[in-house]
Amino acid sequence: MSAPHSDVPTATKGLMKAWAFVKTGLPSAVLKLHEGRPLPIFPPEQRKKQHAEEWILVRVSHTGLNPAGVYQIRLIPAWLRSRGSKSEAIPEVDLAGTVLEVWHPGEKKEKKEAAEAKNENEGKGEQTAKGKENDTEEPRFQAGDKIWASIDLPHVLKSGVGALADHVAIPARFAVRRPDRVDPLHAAGLGMATFTAKSAVDAACLLPGNRVLVVAAAGGIGSAAVQLAREAVGPEGFVAGVCKGEKIDAVLSLGADDVVDYTAFESLPDELARRFSDNPFDAVIDCIGLQHVYHRCAKFVRKGGKYAAVNMLAKDWTLASTLWAASKAVVSSIRPASAWLGGSGRKFILVGMKYPSKQEREEIIGKVADGRLEVLVDSVWEYRDALGGYDVLMERRATGKVIVKWDENAGGGQDEMHAESRNGGIEG
Repeated sequence: MSAPHSDVPTATKGLMKAWAFVKTGLPSAVLKLHEGRPLPIFPPEQRKKQHAEEWILVRVSHTGLNPAGVYQIRLIPAWLRSRGSKSEAIPEVDLAGTVLEVWHPGEKKEKKEAAEAKNENEGKGEQTAKGKENDTEEPRFQAGDKIWASIDLPHVLKSGVGALADHVAIPARFAVRRPDRVDPLHAAGLGMATFTAKSAVDAACLLPGNRVLVVAAAGGIGSAAVQLAREAVGPEGFVAGVCKGEKIDAVLSLGADDVVDYTAFESLPDELARRFSDNPFDAVIDCIGLQHVYHRCAKFVRKGGKYAAVNMLAKDWTLASTLWAASKAVVSSIRPASAWLGGSGRKFILVGMKYPSKQEREEIIGKVADGRLEVLVDSVWEYRDALGGYDVLMERRATGKVIVKWDENAGGGQDEMHAESRNGGIEG
């Protein structure tokens, strides 16, 4: 356990690096690298709240980039941030690193003394007993722990503190220990994409022996969805994917039984119908949101089957296109499935990411540790070149996750820094 802190917060000595923005816009236009920011104040101001929680100061080795980070930079107006319209915000949610310091409510002697005094004066009521229990609870982390964290997006939006920095102070509930068998590079690729994939697979209600199609199977979400779907349907089931031709081998290596190259045919729905109408799927997991595929899915999805999609694909990253795509997804989710009522004939499920519990975080990194889940990495970018990683995301050409590396000495490096540019597509 790290040594207790004084009640007066002080800035930890030293400087940090971070990418931050004030105004919304394209990452290349508004995201700026700061290499001389003061380290986060620690312990945090949050400790003064009645129901304080454990916080950790983390030295970050790798950050995973997400399309949601692009939307945060591109679309979320400054006035929606609680810290004010002129405050800088650091994007992203997924990281791997090392705990430098720990603050826990139980370390506050004053709080313990106040609780004891309250017990003596007012009796041991239920609320006081609960407070006493929290005081004696041991910290989950200590300095030196190797961790993986996925910060809940509402916390990032509210605080302006995201993962695209080499130091971050966050509530400990967002983090779990990283097993030695999982290197930090691949741990940083977990998080938002993986839990979105899990939500989609759960929504599809897959059973052993089912047949499932994963659209955009080579992207960050899709590569996880293929593996989680494989686990759900078992060896007796059937998993097919949709991606570009050069990514077929990668998707097959993740457990798919068959892969369709969407660039090889004029009409993807027609090709899916040709191949699978005689033996249709029980569910489709669409990891990018192809509206024309959903509208014609009755030709290759059985009656009563489900179409689970993370959204509808926007034409570009503008607010108008994003809102239009989102409205299409909402309409599809509430429209009757019956074709004669204007539906596709199959139920559309709009998938939202459920913020994971501590147990779910430990389970997902446990799957990586024991080899049941592979984190497919597209490319690794030195922190100074992070804007190049965003270019890959915005052009929808990533095969797996895009990672930013902060620590030159961190393990889990890759030979393909500034990976070769891949052709555009649908993230698969």
